[in-house]
Amino acid sequence: MTEHRPVGLRDNPAGKEIDCLCGFVSDPFPTEDEVWDQYDQHIKEEAAEMATQKRAAAKTSASKRAAKTTATVPESIKPEPSETAKATIAKKAPVKKPVARRARPKKPPEETYTKEEWSWEDAEMALGKNVSNRNKRQPDVDKYARSMASTNTDGTPMWNQCMAPIVFDWHGNLINGQHRLFAQVQSQTTQTWYVVRNADPATQKTIDTGLGRTASDELQAEGYTNAVLLASVARWAHLLEQGLTNTGRLKVSNEEILDMVSRHPDLTHSAQMGLYARTGFVTIKPTPMAAAHWWIAQHNDHAEADIFMDRFVKLTNEPDGSAVVALVKRFTRAREEKITIATRVQIAMVVKAWNYDVQRNYVTKINITSRTGEYRLQDVLKREISQTIETPLEDTETSDE
Repeated sequence: MTEHRPVGLRDNPAGKEIDCLCGFVSDPFPTEDEVWDQYDQHIKEEAAEMATQKRAAAKTSASKRAAKTTATVPESIKPEPSETAKATIAKKAPVKKPVARRARPKKPPEETYTKEEWSWEDAEMALGKNVSNRNKRQPDVDKYARSMASTNTDGTPMWNQCMAPIVFDWHGNLINGQHRLFAQVQSQTTQTWYVVRNADPATQKTIDTGLGRTASDELQAEGYTNAVLLASVARWAHLLEQGLTNTGRLKVSNEEILDMVSRHPDLTHSAQMGLYARTGFVTIKPTPMAAAHWWIAQHNDHAEADIFMDRFVKLTNEPDGSAVVALVKRFTRAREEKITIATRVQIAMVVKAWNYDVQRNYVTKINITSRTGEYRLQDVLKREISQTIETPLEDTETSDE
């Protein structure tokens, strides 16, 4: 039988006295193990209760601190800080930088493409939005303006419908077509344009970067042979016809060149004579010889112009003092000395040699420039006596100035 002892004062294993554990024991005669088990349970419950009380106290203290910091102090009893304190506070106070918010990307407006008829006043208004374009090139404007103001022989406008659009970006700026619009204002004509609006501004980088179509391209498309030479000769023929050969920098439009070829089919024959002229004793570019041949033929006839070019090539039975021989010598000297003679000057030299030959002047040299440093184109003289008839030259030498 288990021995039951009354519970009283006794030593625990840790060396601490336990006073009267009877209050924790329900059984009046418990065993020692049962007493210690009930005591441990009591200690755990007491520790849990103390922890709950601490949490409640901490929560109450935090609420009081929050209420204290949010409490407002009447302005009347607030102490006024000193100037030093104000400066210190201002210096230590952190400066809040505004936060840059990223703008929400907007959907670009829809691009439109329309065909519109514009008066020159409309073109002038559109040029008011020409703020981000390349520099204006007046020679191109003049070229377009002449075509817009002119008509072909059949009465149709020389300026054809241009398929390249007038382009505005989505900011409303003009990014393509300024030279055409300047020409429309200058010619004060009404034109029909294809117009693109709300284009991406980045597209301006690729506008007009393709290979431009030249007059020779258009002539070749129409079936002409030697289109490059024909276009060059037609350009100079246009300048000769308009009296504009004093400068070779004037830009002639494709429409003007095509109009010249259409109105003067004999230009194709003159181009062939230019190629023939370079087969002689001196190699010379065909364009000035062809243009001079055409210009001489307009004032005489093609037969006499052909004979003159044949004499230039063959130099057969040419007497001393012949203007043809003097012309060949001058071109030969320029080639040997590597002197570049402008096309307009070469045309003027051929015309001058023709006039000397018509007058039967005795000539030993033909200068490039006169005493004033210029070389103006002379009027082509009309030949009264054919070159097929031998006529003597003058006895005295003609001064070439």
